[in-house]
Amino acid sequence: MGFNTGWPRLVLALFAGLAVCSGGQLVLEEPASPGGGGATTLSVPGTVFTFTSPGGFPPCTSGGTDISQCQFLNSSGQTWMSLLISINPGTEPVDSCFALYGFAPGCLQRQGSSSTPSLLYFSGGTGIRAGEILAFSGSGWPTSTLFTLTANTPFPPLVPVPEPDTLALAIAGFALVAGLRWRRGQV
Repeated sequence: MGFNTGWPRLVLALFAGLAVCSGGQLVLEEPASPGGGGATTLSVPGTVFTFTSPGGFPPCTSGGTDISQCQFLNSSGQTWMSLLISINPGTEPVDSCFALYGFAPGCLQRQGSSSTPSLLYFSGGTGIRAGEILAFSGSGWPTSTLFTLTANTPFPPLVPVPEPDTLALAIAGFALVAGLRWRRGQV
């Protein structure tokens, strides 16, 4: 399949699901028209973009702009070597994710909650080159789900939260050491 050199390169892969969740699904699709572009494509000049949807998309909205085909053009001038997708709220269970065009098969995933986003992270492979278009569709998400996509960033580390018993034991240990040091100084 050939394209005019003046048109952006396309992301031309269809996948059964990028993120398959119990109630929601996010899918990468081929843009509606050959070569993409037009009024339904939003140019992304940097490495971060967001969109929302009332439960299913297309259409989607980004910064008050309605994007009828939910297409995003990488016009950043750089290849996106990784893609972090933050889904807020993170209430839909993230069961699995598959290869995204331009990235190695599989992804890292982290389940969110009503107060924290779910995360999907793609890396490896050739990435998404400048001039390529990503087109998304999805269904089953809660109303006003916010999708934030960030390119060329590492997967955020998980900050462990100690369990209450572990925290109590650590405090007791510090208190014991402090008490022994204090007693040693009194003798």
